[in-house]
Amino acid sequence: MTLVLNLEPELETAIQAEAHRKGVNEADLVLTTLRNRFRDSNVDSLPGSLSKTESDLLVRINSAVPETVWNEYDILNAKRKSETLSEVEQKRLIELSDEIDEVHFDRIAAASDLAELRSVPLKQLMQELGIRPRSRDASK
Repeated sequence: MTLVLNLEPELETAIQAEAHRKGVNEADLVLTTLRNRFRDSNVDSLPGSLSKTESDLLVRINSAVPETVWNEYDILNAKRKSETLSEVEQKRLIELSDEIDEVHFDRIAAASDLAELRSVPLKQLMQELGIRPRSRDASK
């Protein structure tokens, strides 16, 4: 079924921001949100609904590094590149890098598990889910 929605500008902006934060496209974010909402309702069988395993994997895939972490990382990384990073800041940058790596590792592991479950190549699954690298400001 195709459904056309007229969204208020504020809601559209919120969806775009959340999709960007999670690294997924807007349509997948809305579809996943709706599936999760109706999966938890009293509807016994929702066509095209996800299994618990798929849903759990998608939650892991859609987890994201908070923007506050990315902002701090970008600031410290810029200082590192300009060679003005203090020892304390260097330790913090390493901590942030480790935290980001852990989130990304778990997302990729979950994506790999979901690709295997669906019997599709990982690259195809990532394209279907709209997973792409975080866009970075060129000045950072």
